[in-house]
Amino acid sequence: MKIIVDAYNLLHAIFPGPRAKEKQKQKLIDELRAYARNSGNQIMLVFDGGDFTYPYVDEQKTISIVWAGHRMSADDWIMEYLDKNRNQDLLVASSDREIQAHASDLGIVCMGAYRFYKTIMAKRPEPQKIAKDQGAIKNRSKPSDNQVDELMENGSDGIEIKQEDIKQHEANSKGKNVSKRDRTLLRQLKKL
Repeated sequence: MKIIVDAYNLLHAIFPGPRAKEKQKQKLIDELRAYARNSGNQIMLVFDGGDFTYPYVDEQKTISIVWAGHRMSADDWIMEYLDKNRNQDLLVASSDREIQAHASDLGIVCMGAYRFYKTIMAKRPEPQKIAKDQGAIKNRSKPSDNQVDELMENGSDGIEIKQEDIKQHEANSKGKNVSKRDRTLLRQLKKL
């Protein structure tokens, strides 16, 4: 799967503040590179601006860094890319409503930037630790279902529940089928 990331949107979600610093950009790139290497997914990180007038793509093994250039915004570049590659296995990570609506119109799954970041960070393998009692190494690389559930609940604190979501949940719990959009989102989340 190829994951298209609205870079500054994600940076501002992770590091609130007026402007993203170079150190923060590099940290994000390193984290996404490690995630891509471990997951087998490809990451396309799209930034506004850059040194050139037109878009420039720095292709690396598991991650591509795109600078949209001076004539186009990262949002426009992402939407154009989605139009051209709509039949590929794509996931978009952006909280920009215009990008989300465009992706949805094309049938491409889009998740909020912060939600995407928290999801992939939860899947990050932890370093192996030495157990105190035995001196043996225990692998703690996969979180338990309870840890993931707790993370999801904590991440959803402060999110306003819409009436339509409650109605959809009630309809689903009465034996009706889950919507096609929700099934597609679940399939993409499993790939992360």
